[in-house]
Amino acid sequence: MKILLVLAHFYRPQAQSIYSSTDPGGRDRRRQNLEDVLLDWRSHYSETATINIEHRKCEIFGTQRFQLDIRLVINGSHHLLDRKLLAAYGARAIDVSVEDPRMLPFAAHRVMADAAAAYDWFVYSEDDLVLRNADFFLRQAWFRQTFGPMRLLQPNRYEVNPGGTRFKTYIDGDLKRRLTAGYFERIPGELRLEAPWPGRTLQFARALNPHSGFFAITREELAYWMAQPHFLDLDSSFIGPMESAASLAMLKTFPVYKASGDSQDFCEIRHLDRKFSGLRLPEITI
Repeated sequence: MKILLVLAHFYRPQAQSIYSSTDPGGRDRRRQNLEDVLLDWRSHYSETATINIEHRKCEIFGTQRFQLDIRLVINGSHHLLDRKLLAAYGARAIDVSVEDPRMLPFAAHRVMADAAAAYDWFVYSEDDLVLRNADFFLRQAWFRQTFGPMRLLQPNRYEVNPGGTRFKTYIDGDLKRRLTAGYFERIPGELRLEAPWPGRTLQFARALNPHSGFFAITREELAYWMAQPHFLDLDSSFIGPMESAASLAMLKTFPVYKASGDSQDFCEIRHLDRKFSGLRLPEITI
């Protein structure tokens, strides 16, 4: 399995910033988060080591199952990368130098298109999202095999925060229906799906909030998307450019689902921040 991961990475400190990508006091934390993201991907999809205690040796297990290539789209000098970091994790930076840095994530679409025939999976991700499931692609493949192709399963983003309402908070709850309902009509698909899974029944729903800062699509799905008139249209009408690059392009192309209810942990991704989980909101019990 060949995987292309494209990360959008930007950092430029600004006074009175509300974003981690421009927070002048968060440089070290953001750099560490970026390294954690790269480490996480490499740890799942590269060789592993096992300590053989009997023979006091470290056994290296090469993997033929995965080939992971990592690309980071950057904007000029506004980043936290260096040669040592890139070399350590086998990543490559691509400078696209856009005038508006918020448009940077759209460059990832072009990177994928240029490599459309070379990979089995194409993944876009913001640079502060950590994938904890080593079987992520197995779950993605299972979803398509179970419910049919050309259905997109987005991961549920969550934050871990000891000072939050709960230790774990899923941060992308439902939006107002008017923001996404029109796409439900244009792109048919069941509103709810169910399937057995060992120990429970999994539930999925058409996502009223399709945003995850992330998407993963197959080679066939990329080809289908590239054939649509809206491919590379730079449409930024869903919340803003960053959200649109990650989510609107998918929403305009596929029926988008997320695991719902107590199945949310079936497909999830961790946001390395606490700003959403730190909000103080009225509580209700579901």
